[in-house]
Amino acid sequence: MQEANTKIFEIDKNNTRCPYCHSNKIVKSGKQNNNQRFYCNECHKKSCMTTKTPIAYSNKSVDVWYKYIGLMCKKLSLREIAKELGINKNTAFLWRHKILNAFSTLNTDKISGIVEADETYFRESQKGSRNLNRKAHKSGKSKLNKFQIMSLYGYTEEEYKAQQHKRGLSKDLICVLTATNKISNVWGKPVGYGKVQPKWIENKLQPMIAKNSILVTDGECSYNHIKNVKHKKFSTGLSKSKTYNLGRIDNIHTSLKRLINDNFRGVATKYLENYVNYLNVMKQGANAFDTLIGCNNYITRNSLKYKVAF
Repeated sequence: MQEANTKIFEIDKNNTRCPYCHSNKIVKSGKQNNNQRFYCNECHKKSCMTTKTPIAYSNKSVDVWYKYIGLMCKKLSLREIAKELGINKNTAFLWRHKILNAFSTLNTDKISGIVEADETYFRESQKGSRNLNRKAHKSGKSKLNKFQIMSLYGYTEEEYKAQQHKRGLSKDLICVLTATNKISNVWGKPVGYGKVQPKWIENKLQPMIAKNSILVTDGECSYNHIKNVKHKKFSTGLSKSKTYNLGRIDNIHTSLKRLINDNFRGVATKYLENYVNYLNVMKQGANAFDTLIGCNNYITRNSLKYKVAF
């Protein structure tokens, strides 16, 4: 509790501009719920440190949000966080996506320098959806034979074969493009089903890479469509170069798959892009709360309605 109060005091101390008109002609104007309020002599509006931020109008105190982000960085589940902070599980879910959505709005700068890019794949998931556009997949191991499963789930033989996970790379998998450099935050975006396509590289990855950068990729020929950059490509095996390699991007993929498949036991495809931003939250650690407060974007429940964007 003491650590949270110290952090809040530091942010209050540095809050020297009005969130409405950005004037520095503000003075302290009392406290409300232990939250310092300010008055602007320019636009004559009152504000506090959370005004026009993702946590504005929250019924919970700021120190609860501070502790929530700390637990997020430890990759605790929603149930564990809700129990630790004494909040509802649905509230914990809403807060998680408010935070991840806020980080997605900040992660728009182009990546420059030596840029490592690669793609990774996840199975489509409609976890939590009330209206599936397909029949439900069976999960786990079953003692039932094929015909008993078909009868139980109402499959025809063709539908049963279609819902089985295919080996290797198939159109059942979601392609997620990712990129990073030595100093940049992680960028990633789900772009479509199946093997990476040149049009995805041109439309999604190209706008995120600054001109005159050096792009480092594996042997995938789709990356040849990137323009205005030098391209270092490793067609076979791993590079032993100390300057050019895919070590960082491979570590990102490992962390992302571990986060989604192990820590959270899978996430819905419509939230997949947000969980790339989860890595940015963990990367910032103690500074993640400062970043959240500095995000000038109030996020409502209705604005968090997601849909698959491809």
